[in-house]
Amino acid sequence: LADKERGVELARQHAAASYAYLHANADALVQLHRRLSATPGGNYHIVRYNELLADPEAVMKEIYSELDMPLTARAMHDAREYLSGSRQHRHGKPAKVAISELGLSAERIESDFHAYCHELLHRPVVETDPAAEHTRMGGKHDADPHDANVADVGRA
Repeated sequence: LADKERGVELARQHAAASYAYLHANADALVQLHRRLSATPGGNYHIVRYNELLADPEAVMKEIYSELDMPLTARAMHDAREYLSGSRQHRHGKPAKVAISELGLSAERIESDFHAYCHELLHRPVVETDPAAEHTRMGGKHDADPHDANVADVGRA
């Protein structure tokens, strides 16, 4: 029982640290986005992590196309080789911690990530799915309706 309690406490600590990290990075990205948007000729491309994970080759093709550079077979081969050896996300699903256990609420998350979600993602921070009667933070969520207000730990 002590090991389980210790594991739960570690998951809570990790979730709190992850939230602080994500919040700080979201603020930094908003500031960068605003600076680049205000710069004449300030071209940049946003790569969404979930899109990169889902289809890294498509993301690479898009980036190379925007840069007007050929994507060589060698570059694609090297990318595939790197991805096949990557250890990230090969250790099962992340632990989940209820946001209420971190002293968070949907209102607090909305406030902390409002600029990031609206300016960069063009979607609301918290979406409520009336059919499933649960809340999803940041859009897509693979949890079932009983996992309402649950934050994934270990995924950025």
